[in-house]
Amino acid sequence: MLRIFIPPKNIPEKKYIIGVILSEFLGLEYNLEVHNSNYYLITFSDRKIIIVDSFFGTRESEDYLISQE
Repeated sequence: MLRIFIPPKNIPEKKYIIGVILSEFLGLEYNLEVHNSNYYLITFSDRKIIIVDSFFGTRESEDYLISQE
């Protein structure tokens, strides 16, 4: 089973995106955990994938949907 560790910002959005891709599209089972870092960590057996949080991680606050005009 995949273990996925996500950064602590925008958790509902990340859970939704991961659920759609891994569960609905690919039919995979996974465990999701929050960890204090600026990257995603996906593990399976002794394998690891590290992905930098380049969208949510660059935002200072969670108001990314509000127009900044």
